[in-house]
Amino acid sequence: MRLFLLLAWALYSIISGVSGKDYDFGVDLVSLTRRQDTNAPIVVSRLPLAANGSIPLRLEIRDVQADKYKWDLYVLALSMFQSVSQDDPLSYYQVAGIHGVPFATWNGVEPVAGASMSGYCPHSSVLFPTWHRPYLALYEVSSLHVPIVDVAAQELHKLADAIARMFSNATERLLYQQAASEFRIPYWDWASPAPAGQSHFPDVFWNSTLTQYGPNGVQVIRNPLYSYSFHPLDEDAFIWPPLLNPTAWMTPQISGETTYTALKGTMQNSSTPLTPFMSSASGTFWDSDMSRTTEVFGYAYGDTSALYGDTKIPRDKLIRKINNWLGKNSPAMIRFKSQSQRRPSGIWKGNSGSKSFQPSSKVDMKDAAAPERHYTEWIANVHVNHGALDGSFTVYFFVGGPPDDILTWGVASNLIGSVGIFTMNGMGSSQSKMSGTAPLTMALMKQVDQRAIRDLEPDSVVPFLQDTLHFRVVDIDNKEVDPALVTGLYVAISSTRVRLPESDSEFPAWGQPTLRLTIWE
Repeated sequence: MRLFLLLAWALYSIISGVSGKDYDFGVDLVSLTRRQDTNAPIVVSRLPLAANGSIPLRLEIRDVQADKYKWDLYVLALSMFQSVSQDDPLSYYQVAGIHGVPFATWNGVEPVAGASMSGYCPHSSVLFPTWHRPYLALYEVSSLHVPIVDVAAQELHKLADAIARMFSNATERLLYQQAASEFRIPYWDWASPAPAGQSHFPDVFWNSTLTQYGPNGVQVIRNPLYSYSFHPLDEDAFIWPPLLNPTAWMTPQISGETTYTALKGTMQNSSTPLTPFMSSASGTFWDSDMSRTTEVFGYAYGDTSALYGDTKIPRDKLIRKINNWLGKNSPAMIRFKSQSQRRPSGIWKGNSGSKSFQPSSKVDMKDAAAPERHYTEWIANVHVNHGALDGSFTVYFFVGGPPDDILTWGVASNLIGSVGIFTMNGMGSSQSKMSGTAPLTMALMKQVDQRAIRDLEPDSVVPFLQDTLHFRVVDIDNKEVDPALVTGLYVAISSTRVRLPESDSEFPAWGQPTLRLTIWE
């Protein structure tokens, strides 16, 4: 599934040392973006509907790039948003700061005692996914829907629409206004392959400056997307569980880390306030029950929005898409495809690489009528204390010793997996645990292909890993770290029997994991 990586989502653009300026609209941006009542609380409200009354879809970034008018408005609106004074609570600086540093009070929502050195974002909490829905809506309202007063209309308009109305040519202005009415900020789908001829990471992220057309002509500007990460991607994955299992919702849990408004150990549930996001001027906060669908914030995703309350057929389509997006090269789906094409099972004897390998499986005596419907998955598990090192680090797994050059470890030919642990610097260590996993099955399939092991069963894999598996810890500065210095480090290998799906509209069924090797504790 799509990881909440993002949420290593860094909202800050790294602008120091980057050449270029924000787009010059030729107007007074201070008066344009100033709030009418600076003392009123900031309320996160639903985004406006499209001109035709529909809920606009949030699109993948390359789809937005293909629409000149939406893309121009996005870049221009971000450029304007990032130029707003840092003293403004709806500036890019302060909205980004809600997530973490500089640990400052926003919208009058003060910290609880002992929590002033934490951000509002509820990491290690059941609230983590839903908290980002009003946050994303606030970000979007701030960047694209800043209130302005139009002399002719005397009504509030989106910032993007304000930019659209700056174009002097009537035909062009109409096209930009139409684009503005349908616009939502995009996401980057890192799980999908890049189009032919394009890099996996969209090219627009690599350039520090852009040549940008706007209402005040063509200008070379600082790229507002340089080192900026999109939020909505992982949220899309959070939509899937309630669609696939409509009766399931949030299970109350104790928070694992302190935030600006809740201490570690606080019991949290679906009615816990998602601070600091107010749903009304009276001071009521959004909660997870109120945020259960994206539509309440005025946006939707094309692959999921039509499925709420729908029948099994759309649900099957979603499962097929998930299998295609994230599982088409997984061992389970490779095996399923081989069965559907009536290929023989067993050990691959060709030379086409691991994608053509058929995982060997043993007959499950309880399922003798379907002898090829199970195989074994292998996972490396890493647990550490929160803040185990001063900053992020990576655990690499190798068959045999790693290369001499540490800078090549991430692309080494004998690398079979890695786990990244993401955390901020200077936060200190705690007993709260962080964890990550690395799938090893595809790498082990290559070992079968090379005749290093017979199959994926434990009696073949365990002795092989005991003899050949090495792991290393590398800090954020690409320096090797003694595992003994990583507080709470635990490294183990487990396996799980996986039942293959009957069709591509089903998921593989995973059994309970079995601990096979403890590497470090």
